[in-house]
Amino acid sequence: MNVKPDNFFHIEMDLFQDRRIFPFQLYIFNPSTMEYTLFLHGNQPLIKDKWQLLNFVIERGGGIAVRKDQQKTFLSSLKLKEDDVPSLSHTKHISPEIEALLKEQKLAKEKLKNTVQGKSKFLLNEELPKSILQDNFSNLIIAARNEIAAFPCSFSPTVSLARYLALNLLEEDNFYNRVVALSYHLAIGMGIVDHASLGSLICASFLYHLGNTQVDFGVLKKPSAELFDDDRKKFRQHPGLTQHLLKKINLDIDVRCYQIMLDHHERTDGSGFPNFKRHGQIDPLALVLGAVSHIFEYHYGLVTGKKTPLQAIFINLQNKTSIQGLETEFGGHIHQSLVHLLKMELLKSNAPDQAKVA
Repeated sequence: MNVKPDNFFHIEMDLFQDRRIFPFQLYIFNPSTMEYTLFLHGNQPLIKDKWQLLNFVIERGGGIAVRKDQQKTFLSSLKLKEDDVPSLSHTKHISPEIEALLKEQKLAKEKLKNTVQGKSKFLLNEELPKSILQDNFSNLIIAARNEIAAFPCSFSPTVSLARYLALNLLEEDNFYNRVVALSYHLAIGMGIVDHASLGSLICASFLYHLGNTQVDFGVLKKPSAELFDDDRKKFRQHPGLTQHLLKKINLDIDVRCYQIMLDHHERTDGSGFPNFKRHGQIDPLALVLGAVSHIFEYHYGLVTGKKTPLQAIFINLQNKTSIQGLETEFGGHIHQSLVHLLKMELLKSNAPDQAKVA
């Protein structure tokens, strides 16, 4: 029999301690249907098979609940106070939907903890050179997804959206997932670790090119370094168009996220757009997104019209070499972080001849 969510409070299995018979009923919560189903009658033993089934349910995001009209019986029989049960204390008024998200977040944290314990710690300065040499960023992408999945689900709308986008999109190795993952890892490497900042960066990294849908496709097909006059003006409208579209649909993201998207083409020497900002006028996270996006745009040929090995791009960025279309004015902090994170000698020794010459 399925019953209304408002009639229940959720519990954890560790509250049972060594008890296996209870004077109250146990229900299973299914987050996919948001329904509660009777699992164990009062004074019926919780035998081994049922105990294992409860563990199976919890591992897959389900929950265990007790009817609110049996709250006193539950507390007295287990010698507990309301404060001992999260759903009866600080989460007293949390909806079943939020309860399911909290459960999902808890599982993500446990998975991340087990992953770290089960193998060597993820080190960006070891993984990034491998990704560049192999032109495969799957490890960086999955590592970012696992970490973002453990973000708090009720911190802010922006952080919640970042977590949702990462869980649903951050899987395969493609252009945008590379931008999101490397931007995230680079920010962490720069010491930017608070959820608010990272949430703004993650959402911006997923959404910053939305304005391209409003730019003439004939303009987008051309390499950006070869755009002139009217075509260049049209291309440079895309950050503002992104902001316009997201505000039009009233997307609930913070002001900083909007600013990161608007400024991702700004450069510290004033050569960027749309507002020709310089140095301290530009949010560091906008420079992070701008640098990472430019690296992959150059790699895929969106800047010059021909694909360029990643090794060559990073070597030239380190040396600030002046070559067609390659931008280097992202600020000293980002430049130093990239140099610190990369084993440049490894990249140079494995780079093709044309990369070394460039």
